[in-house]
Amino acid sequence: AGPALAYVACGRLDATFEQGSWNMNCGPKIWDFSGASLVVEEAGGACIDAKTGGSFDVMGRSFFAASSKVLADSLWTALNAANPPELIELGGPDGSASKPKDVKVAKSPAK
Repeated sequence: AGPALAYVACGRLDATFEQGSWNMNCGPKIWDFSGASLVVEEAGGACIDAKTGGSFDVMGRSFFAASSKVLADSLWTALNAANPPELIELGGPDGSASKPKDVKVAKSPAK
């Protein structure tokens, strides 16, 4: 979690997120991303809650970070529309209990 957030802060990635669950005992913990989330925000990026899209909660075991607030909101909305939270929490449409994976969104090639 920390290196991915540092890559967002320095511009190597546009966005990254990781979603965990206290119920499934998976995902990052506060020490995995709290410091790096501050670096993202100080660099002008934004961190939001991966499950709700609201204010960033360091105890939530989920984060969504992007190089700007507008990008964070846009990507979160698009991903949430494609993967409703109830499916993500259960692990898939069949209800299987797979652990969520860290997904990194690559930066667009320069034109």
